[in-house]
Amino acid sequence: MSVWNPPHWYQTYKIKNYSYLKTQNSFITEDGVIYNVNELIDESVVYDNFKNRFGLEYFLGKIGVFNIKLEDDIILIWNHWGKDNYYHWIIDSLSNLIMIEEHKIKNAKILLPPNPPQFIIDSLKSFNIELINFSTGKVLNVKKLIYPIYPTSSGKTDAFLLKKIKEQFLSYIANQNLSKMEVFDKIYVSRSRQKKRSILNEKSVINKLEGKGFKVVHFEDYTFW
Repeated sequence: MSVWNPPHWYQTYKIKNYSYLKTQNSFITEDGVIYNVNELIDESVVYDNFKNRFGLEYFLGKIGVFNIKLEDDIILIWNHWGKDNYYHWIIDSLSNLIMIEEHKIKNAKILLPPNPPQFIIDSLKSFNIELINFSTGKVLNVKKLIYPIYPTSSGKTDAFLLKKIKEQFLSYIANQNLSKMEVFDKIYVSRSRQKKRSILNEKSVINKLEGKGFKVVHFEDYTFW
C-alpha cells in the first residue's frame, strides 16, 4: 500500500512568524487560489506540488466564465483544503482568523467559501465578523486583499492559535443554552461512516470499550455546537 507524504513534511514543523500577504486588484478562484493578473500567488497553495493543478490553464478556464468586482477590502482565511474539510477549516482556516483578530485588522470582510458546509457557518457564529458569500463558478476580482499566511505546514498546529480557538469556542458555549445536551463520562468517537482513516477492527475495539462503560458516538449525529 502506497503512503502519500507531503514534500518537506518533516522540515516544516517549525512555527514561523505570523505574516500576511497584502495584494491589490487580485483574483480569487472558488478553490481559494490567488492570482495577481495571471500569476499564481504561491502562498495560496498548500504545497508546492499542487502548483501544477492551479497553473495558467486552470486560471484562464476560470476567468473565462465571468468575474465579480468587489470594491471592499476582503480577508481570505481558507485554501483549497480548508474550503470544505472539517479538520483543515478548524485548524488552518480558523487559526488564520485568530491571527486577524489578534492583530486587530479592521474594516475588512471575511470571504466565505462557495457553498460552505454547515459546520463552517456554525463555527463562525462565535466570531463577531462580517461575511461575504462566494458565488460558485465565479472568480472574484478584489481591490484589496489580506491573506494570513498559516505559520506552519498545513496539517500541523500552532499551540498558541489552537488554544485561542478553544477559548473562543468555550466562551461562546458558556453563553448558550445547552442544558439538554447529553453528557457522558467516557466516549468513543467512531469514524465508521467516513471513507478514510477508519479503524479496521473497530467492532472488537467497541466491544472492549463498551464493557468498560464507554458510549459510542458518531459526530455526524450532532450539530457543530
